[in-house]
Amino acid sequence: MAESQICWRRWPLRERGWLRAGLVALLLVGLEVVLLVSLPPIVSLVMSLAFITLLLPYYLPAVYRIGSEGVQVQRSLFAARLQSWATFESFRPSEQGCWLIPTSTLAGKNRLPLFEPLRAVFLPYPTEPELKTSLLTSLQCYLPSP
Repeated sequence: MAESQICWRRWPLRERGWLRAGLVALLLVGLEVVLLVSLPPIVSLVMSLAFITLLLPYYLPAVYRIGSEGVQVQRSLFAARLQSWATFESFRPSEQGCWLIPTSTLAGKNRLPLFEPLRAVFLPYPTEPELKTSLLTSLQCYLPSP
């Protein structure tokens, strides 16, 4: 088993360009003007904060770590989510990254099988080619590929 830890960062804002980020910011300002004109200021402020919260992962970088303890995904400034390898049963590579498929025994009796794919974790490939190959190698060590 690979004992080394693989860490990489993906930042959609930097990868997709500043022009698109500017257009999203302009859309947000336009939305705020429309909300302020049509709704009370408190309601428009709450709705704007909700919209900003939804767009926050686009503006902040995400840090991914793969190690012997599991997978850690940090999408915000303060919160990092660590999931052990026992929560996943396999992985599926795709063009943009890998899907970590959750263990079906964790579904429990109260969960519908229809919603099981929603619990899968997507790991985008690192931009460096050597990290991409080491990621796939590590995933093959920890999880079977279907």
